[in-house]
Amino acid sequence: MPEKNPFHIVNMTKDNLFSTKSLEKQIVNRKKNEHGDKVEWLKIQWLNFKKEQPFQINYKYSNTPEVEFNFANINKRKSKLEELIKDLDLLYPTGHKITVLKKKI
Repeated sequence: MPEKNPFHIVNMTKDNLFSTKSLEKQIVNRKKNEHGDKVEWLKIQWLNFKKEQPFQINYKYSNTPEVEFNFANINKRKSKLEELIKDLDLLYPTGHKITVLKKKI
């Protein structure tokens, strides 16, 4: 009996992938969250990002939906998000092929 494919595959083109290098220069790895508690990055099980809060990482140490998210502000300095996103470079300007071995399921 054939196995069901557990993955949902979305084909993307080179125009869908952007480099985050310029954004990475605007953020900092926080050791404490907004409440002053230590962020234990290796214990995080659920990350959530919101478009309206681009420099905030919402996280949980649990996969339980009832548990509230903690959050950490990763903005290094006050910067205008619109300017940063407008200037993003393509990650693979000439494309990036997936090898046959990776495609094989």
